[in-house]
Amino acid sequence: MSAPFGIRGHQICGLPVQELLIRFAFGAAISLVAGIVSLLTGDKAGGMLLAFPAILPAALTLVERNSGTSAAVSDVRGAAVGAIALALFAVTVKLLATTIPVIAALAAAAAVWALAAGGIYLAGRLAARLLVETQYLPDVPANEVEPLVAALRRAGLTVATAESCTGGALTALLTAVPDASRTVVGGITAYTDETKEAMLDVSPAIIATEGAISEACARAMAEGVRRRLQTDVGLGVTGVLGAAVDGVRPGTMFVAAVGPTGSRCERLFNGGGPEAARSDAIRKAVELGLQVSGARSR
Repeated sequence: MSAPFGIRGHQICGLPVQELLIRFAFGAAISLVAGIVSLLTGDKAGGMLLAFPAILPAALTLVERNSGTSAAVSDVRGAAVGAIALALFAVTVKLLATTIPVIAALAAAAAVWALAAGGIYLAGRLAARLLVETQYLPDVPANEVEPLVAALRRAGLTVATAESCTGGALTALLTAVPDASRTVVGGITAYTDETKEAMLDVSPAIIATEGAISEACARAMAEGVRRRLQTDVGLGVTGVLGAAVDGVRPGTMFVAAVGPTGSRCERLFNGGGPEAARSDAIRKAVELGLQVSGARSR
């Protein structure tokens, strides 16, 4: 399900000044170039240049905030391909419209657009494969996990984490909150089945019957880390983000929380890539942690 449309004022205010300046500078530069092109070749050419790239930084900022850096990087590639192909379409129409019928010129331009877009896209995919695709960690700001740390601190409660597919990212974010040491006791990154069994006391029977990517395993991880580190709240995250495991689709995750008021576990799915999936899992762990702790966030 897609995220609801809306204006997130707190996130805009939270953007570093440097990031805002870069985006405004980009927009100003595009506007300047579009003005010069309009003076030299006419308003239509300048308008074409201005219409698409000028909104690109804003669009990519939203993608980055909602889906992560990986998705934004992917969209940059797509936007670049689209912009180049669109420019070639316009140039083809301009060159041919005065020498052949307009319909024929549009057809030729459409063929140029399709060939250029397809060729550039395939070349980009090949280059990414040869150069090895860059992977990014979850792009979740620390202030999104701060409510959990603050609520537990006010209630005098502690928390520990058991992570598999998030690889310790949840723990890293929790400990990035100021004065987290009063609340966050520690975490165990149990990436393999053997580690889950040895370090978190996950029953081999659960792995054998339910699988490592299951609600039962996530709950056992949360309970195990809570017991091992003697905390009030235990958080468990398990999932698959690469190739399918035991028939489970990549992007499937289970997030569990165990605390003074009981336990909760939810299944998540995000096919947008590892970064977006991990981000969802982290946000859900914070939400469930607050629910089972009985502590109130302000």
